[in-house]
Amino acid sequence: MANRVSLTTLRIHLYILLFLFSVILMGISAGRLHYTTHIPRGDPLNGGKNFFDPIVPELLVTAILLVVASASFLWIVWQKVEMEFMTRLWFEIAVLSVLWVMLTVGQSIATSIWPNLTWCIKFTACQVIQAMIAFAWFSWAWLTLLIFISLRFAIINQAWWEHIHGWNTFDDGNWRESISGVSGARSGYASGGNVLGRAEDGDGMSERGDQSRSWMGIGRRSGPRASTVPRVSVAAE
Repeated sequence: MANRVSLTTLRIHLYILLFLFSVILMGISAGRLHYTTHIPRGDPLNGGKNFFDPIVPELLVTAILLVVASASFLWIVWQKVEMEFMTRLWFEIAVLSVLWVMLTVGQSIATSIWPNLTWCIKFTACQVIQAMIAFAWFSWAWLTLLIFISLRFAIINQAWWEHIHGWNTFDDGNWRESISGVSGARSGYASGGNVLGRAEDGDGMSERGDQSRSWMGIGRRSGPRASTVPRVSVAAE
């Protein structure tokens, strides 16, 4: 039977991706903010006057918080750290949900302000804006998937107060065994033995076989019964 994908491994990779994309988003947002508040001399943007887009600082703050949160939760899951409440599942879901709302608002407003910049793609300023929006959407995707995984596990197992590390599957009841080092996968193969018997059939004997098997507790299958072959005796003259 194929091995199941470990949710712990999946979440570690998602947190790594979220951390990397958040760092890039933070750098791009900071670059855009610095550019608009320090317009170079001779730059025609906004008549050469300094300004800033209100949504850019919001994305910058969100990116900074995402970097801190993703690095912290990655460390907790990877190192199996346990604290009073910061390592609880409800705390992770609450923090990620707040950041999800902030990121959703930021990238939605940014997309509505700059829906299509293909007409100025040759300029660096437009390229920076497009990259900022793209990485905001990428970060939003990884963040949404992380929330979905944790929320689904918490709802299925009523595990809001459990730690965020140690569970590998969504299976109800199995994850507690995996935390203690016992495999929680309930799979296996049980086979029944052959039951052989001999019975009288008219003038001779017949041999019958009945074999049953069970695969993962789903059902039983019986093998074909051997046909009865009568024994014919020939008397010598």
